[in-house]
Amino acid sequence: MNKQNFKYAVSVYGLTIFALVMCFIVYISISAISTGLGTHVSGYTTYEVLDNSEYKEVSTHEFADGEDQTIPEATENHKNVSNRSELSKGAVIFENVLLQVFMAAIFIILIYNKIGAIGKRDGDDFRFNGKPYDKNRGLKIGLIAAVPSVIMYLALVVSKLVSYNVFFIYKIVNITFRPIIDLFCGNVTDINEVSLPAILSMIIIVAILPAVCVATYKIGFNDEAITKKLVYKKK
Repeated sequence: MNKQNFKYAVSVYGLTIFALVMCFIVYISISAISTGLGTHVSGYTTYEVLDNSEYKEVSTHEFADGEDQTIPEATENHKNVSNRSELSKGAVIFENVLLQVFMAAIFIILIYNKIGAIGKRDGDDFRFNGKPYDKNRGLKIGLIAAVPSVIMYLALVVSKLVSYNVFFIYKIVNITFRPIIDLFCGNVTDINEVSLPAILSMIIIVAILPAVCVATYKIGFNDEAITKKLVYKKK
């Protein structure tokens, strides 16, 4: 294994962690905005306050059309929590598309800044200094950086086979691609509600990082040629 490629792969994996944090913030922000704009208070749930400071659900009331939608004030032993309506199907689709576009952009830009620079340097050395280069370098870096993702994926498959639920954790650590996961598996957190073929389809999540590394390395490597093509296209 090329030590330099390994170092680059570790750096790329670190960038995926940074992307995860940024995408988590984006996910929470857009979800909160869409919930605020796309839903309304539809009723309330009454909880009994127990002696150990825990709550027990007592009843749920949904407002009827034309009914006064004022939520009763809490009493000493009971509290009322508002319920909101669900997002429409169209709103959910729009939210997921918007989320995936923003989060994919964060992910790709961060990877490009690293791998694209490596590709550009290799391209310059090849064009101007005649140094040999490894055309598969982007793929090699991406595959090494994807090892943790492979391990998580295998753990997910095993957990499905033994009915041990880690799907919620898997969704959190892969929140960058949460809309894609929901597309294949549905918006659920219990792995028992997801079919084995759907779980197996999650291999696409593992393949994304190597694919992005390949593409960004090639873009960086061909930087000079692409720039000239754009500048002199009409001349």
